[in-house]
Amino acid sequence: MTFSSAISASAGRRVAGWVVPVTLVVAGATACGSGSPQSQSASTPTPSLQTLSHTGAEHSEDMWSAGPLQACGDLRPGSRGACVRVLQSYLDDPHAQLGWAGASISVDGVYGPKTTDAVSKFQSARNIGRTGVADALTRSVVANGSPWACREVLTGMGSAGPCVVTLQNRLTHSGRPVAVDGIFGTKTREALKDFQTAMGFEPDGVAGPQVWAFLEG
Repeated sequence: MTFSSAISASAGRRVAGWVVPVTLVVAGATACGSGSPQSQSASTPTPSLQTLSHTGAEHSEDMWSAGPLQACGDLRPGSRGACVRVLQSYLDDPHAQLGWAGASISVDGVYGPKTTDAVSKFQSARNIGRTGVADALTRSVVANGSPWACREVLTGMGSAGPCVVTLQNRLTHSGRPVAVDGIFGTKTREALKDFQTAMGFEPDGVAGPQVWAFLEG
């Protein structure tokens, strides 16, 4: 199952133009952290930038939004639902992270032993504390692809996943705010085309290596 189909499954429908509001994911995700919709929605605030901050240049992307995982709360063994599917989809992506070949796990929405092991290995790879629990920092790092890896991926209409989250974050911080939902839709394309025009590039709405090089700056 791909990231986009995981969202579609949780939302119950595919929205025209691939623009899936974050609320669709979060609405089905309130039960992900503790297994209880009431306790999760009442006790888990949206992580702040301060919560997501982390020292070290290699984790500079932690200051960005975690996209669909932003309001999920901590995910741990026993968690189920849309949030877990998105997390698994991100972990399974072999192209968005430097030094990460993908977890090769099933995107089934069940936080079982294989997902726990994948989270632990990812945490070790990123030196963020091996707990097996997808806390705010872990979700932010998982959700944001490494720019040097993403620059090798041609990100355009219909794309989904960590590199799109990273692209949307960087477009927003460049003064072109878009919803950070991990889905490359019409508004993301228009923001990217505006950025390309400002940089003197051909505004084709595709994020290739040249675009990434400027966005990283």
